[in-house]
Amino acid sequence: MIALVRIALSRPYTFVVLALLLLIIGPLAVLRTPTDIFPEIRIPVIGVAWSYNGLPPDQMSGRITTPFERTLTTTVNDIEHIVANSYNGIGIIKIFFQPNVDIRTANAQVTAIAQTLLKQLPPGATPPLILNYSASTVPIIQVALSGDGLTEQNLADIGINQLRTPLVTVPGAAIPYPYGGKQRQVQIDLNSTALQARGLSGQDVANALAAQNLITPVGTQKIGNFEYTINLNNSPLRIEELGDLPVKTVNGAMVYVRDVATVRDGNPPQTNIVHVDGNRSVLMMVLKAGATSTLDIISGIKRKVIEVKDQMPDALKVGFIGDQSVFVRGAIQGVAFEGVIARSGAYRRFIHFDFVYSSACPCSAELAEHARHRRGVYAIPHSQRSKARITLEEAPGRKIWIEDVQAHCLAALKTETQVMVKREDEQAFAELNGANIKFVEDAARLLYREFDRDPRVCDFQIACSHLESLHSHDAVSVICKGVKGGLAADFYDFRSLVC
Repeated sequence: MIALVRIALSRPYTFVVLALLLLIIGPLAVLRTPTDIFPEIRIPVIGVAWSYNGLPPDQMSGRITTPFERTLTTTVNDIEHIVANSYNGIGIIKIFFQPNVDIRTANAQVTAIAQTLLKQLPPGATPPLILNYSASTVPIIQVALSGDGLTEQNLADIGINQLRTPLVTVPGAAIPYPYGGKQRQVQIDLNSTALQARGLSGQDVANALAAQNLITPVGTQKIGNFEYTINLNNSPLRIEELGDLPVKTVNGAMVYVRDVATVRDGNPPQTNIVHVDGNRSVLMMVLKAGATSTLDIISGIKRKVIEVKDQMPDALKVGFIGDQSVFVRGAIQGVAFEGVIARSGAYRRFIHFDFVYSSACPCSAELAEHARHRRGVYAIPHSQRSKARITLEEAPGRKIWIEDVQAHCLAALKTETQVMVKREDEQAFAELNGANIKFVEDAARLLYREFDRDPRVCDFQIACSHLESLHSHDAVSVICKGVKGGLAADFYDFRSLVC
């Protein structure tokens, strides 16, 4: 240490320059550091989607999915495990790789073997859709499309062709096809009576369409001083013109498509429905892809929607649902560092941490059981969202990480609230909540016991608040370690613990 002081005194300008560099680089590093709840999870996954219309799930599994899985194990390196699901006409294969895999090589190998396997699959099989993603690819916001006078078909068309295209240019955003709506499809409805009267079948109409609805390059024709581009009428430009295609000559008269069928702008059977404010609408899910921050992706999505709003129909309404940036900002604001210089000259470091959890009242649980067993009345014990604010001081020379503080809270209370859950997760959480019923005083004591045994924490204050769902007041509790001259149980700002 003395040698370092001597160097600083002998080279003052060098240390002044180093101090200025730290002053400049420090804020830049803070501003450029990605801000998110979860770090980038480097577990590479490749998704392969096969499609074959009309093939039932068991045939899809036996003829396409299973052969492809077997081939993958012999031609693709560093596979950790494979998950496959077969549906009606669709087969989804997820290939999970080892963390150290070269994903570019793996992607090339999967693509190559998929192309090679095509000739061994049922006739007419098309190459699969291959997508790359990772375990951190999660939904972060949903864009809801609705509007007076706009049909589901219009909304789906706007979402796929007008809105989705500019939104995918936002760094880190991945947007699959929207939910809800009806995809436009040119449909020809055959009139079986008309076909039978003319001695025709549906195959005759299909053959006529395949033979005459062609795109044939013609070229140009020079007439005088001008050269004109020539178009043939073999490829209709409007839906109605498909009805003018000839099918077959019957008894000396030409039968056209319009004579035996109706051509219309329709849609395939709808497989999912989305409602916004009671009206049919379309929902676009935005996924987080890569290491880009959730905050940056969501702000970019919102800016891009504002930019392209003028290009959309005036009646279109764009809303945002499930904005995860709210939770990210809340998590950031719930963690704060503080430092003071004691009279002795020592630096004291404090951490403020908010932990949101669920609590079930033991009295309510007991009364609910009493009602069911004694009176045969179905009763539900009331649960409430709760928050614990922990202020702790690090022991001199020791360091405790934020992840450790969160782990202590989870070990003590067990029932941390979840952002997005599935039905089975919700059931498991309800069982976990029922197995860990606690008063607000119990929560404070459990946290006290957990932090008191950690030698890295020399002092702490814990304030818990259970937001009652039955009473008009909240249940609160404050406890401290009891260090002389340290943090006291003098927390009164329970309004800030509303979550």
